[in-house]
Amino acid sequence: MRISLTLALIMGLPFTLANIRGRRKKTRLMAQHLKTVDAARKTVMANVEGVRLGSQFVTFEPAGILPGHSDIAIGTAGAS
Repeated sequence: MRISLTLALIMGLPFTLANIRGRRKKTRLMAQHLKTVDAARKTVMANVEGVRLGSQFVTFEPAGILPGHSDIAIGTAGAS
């Protein structure tokens, strides 16, 4: 997901991910993933679908970069 979000931010291209974390012990979206997608969404005014705890797919469609500065606390994988 990190690479897909980065490319979407840089290139302005939409993407859909399915079977997120499918080979991991803990599959699906977790809290830190939601925060990361939300931060990216705010940065490029993106339309998103499937971004909820436990989701297995995400669609991300950037609209345009929002100018300004943002401080975003993502936390760590172990954070609650």
